[in-house]
Amino acid sequence: MCGFAKITRQHRIDVFHTNYFKPLLISSRSVIVIHDILQEIMPQYFSPKLQFIQKTLLPLMARQADAVITVSHFTKTQLLEKYRLNPNKIFVTLEAAANVFRRLELDPSEVLQRYGIEGEYILYVGRLAPIKNIPTMLKAYAKVHRHLGGDLKFVLVGQRDPAFPESEIDGLIDYLEISDSIIFLSSVPTEDMVAIYNLASVFLFMSYGEGFGLPILEAMACGAPVITSDTTACNEIAGNAAIKLPPGNVDQIADAIIMVLKNSGLQKELSEKGLARSDEFKWESCARETLNVFEHVLRR
Repeated sequence: MCGFAKITRQHRIDVFHTNYFKPLLISSRSVIVIHDILQEIMPQYFSPKLQFIQKTLLPLMARQADAVITVSHFTKTQLLEKYRLNPNKIFVTLEAAANVFRRLELDPSEVLQRYGIEGEYILYVGRLAPIKNIPTMLKAYAKVHRHLGGDLKFVLVGQRDPAFPESEIDGLIDYLEISDSIIFLSSVPTEDMVAIYNLASVFLFMSYGEGFGLPILEAMACGAPVITSDTTACNEIAGNAAIKLPPGNVDQIADAIIMVLKNSGLQKELSEKGLARSDEFKWESCARETLNVFEHVLRR
């Protein structure tokens, strides 16, 4: 941190742009990005050390910064409520799915075979962490599997969080008797991920808390029907292009999955709405709005 302060003085930096934390002694104007402050509203999902750091330092950094950028209106509201910041210094620059995420014209089944994915499947993408609500999704999938039978799989793509022991997930899977139907993929190249999104029958993302929820847009951009949480930024980002449900209600989630799987018309409707919704988010707009924040700070 001291090194940054020295560099900003030596090179007469006009604007210092950083994520979450900034050196207290820098002489230039500063813009910090705060994706979320979920540790303030859902502390049970964060370590005591992280809670202490963010609750102690982050409000101080946010108040000292010349501007704060956040990625959703949900997080802006949280910043105003929890940190009492001046609303005129908070700017929302919405993220977007990368252009590579799109509907594929050619059949990508060959890609899926390399990962052992065959037939119909439900998809989740994200960290395997407590806040992501993996147990509830597994329980909902188990109900769907018992109801529909067949070879329906549940594919989960993401790294395991150290705070979420492998034994806890595996123990639940064994208890639910669905081990033969679960596919875990820890690391998948982006090009292959596009294929996996494209052929998913349902994209399931029931996180308890998100500052944005980028996988929602990635799935929509690939035409996957989305079922997601009706809370935090998931609700905002999904708009009216997804089925949104309370993240803790296993029965409602299972019923929604079954409804989508058994109704091709609903699948098509959600897919088309998702494609249109994802097209509303552009990285070009995010970049332009970020530049506007820099210019605003320099004009002050």
